[in-house]
Amino acid sequence: MSGSNQKQWSWEENKAFENGVALYYKEGQDEEWVKIHSLVPTKTIDEIKVHFKKLMEDLELIEFGFEPVSIDYHQQYKNED
Repeated sequence: MSGSNQKQWSWEENKAFENGVALYYKEGQDEEWVKIHSLVPTKTIDEIKVHFKKLMEDLELIEFGFEPVSIDYHQQYKNED
């Protein structure tokens, strides 16, 4: 199954993404995205960038005391149980 055909992220993909961001993301340079992609090869670099943008939007909402809505982690992972 190719990354471009798969909209939802699995728990494993999301965890690898988070680890990649923690390890490699500094300024959003091309080589940083390539390194993150090496940990999530089932997604395209563009999909990773969009996921990152949604994550940043959610973090901003959390900082302002709102519940994030762009990534539905609870529903997504509940379906995988």
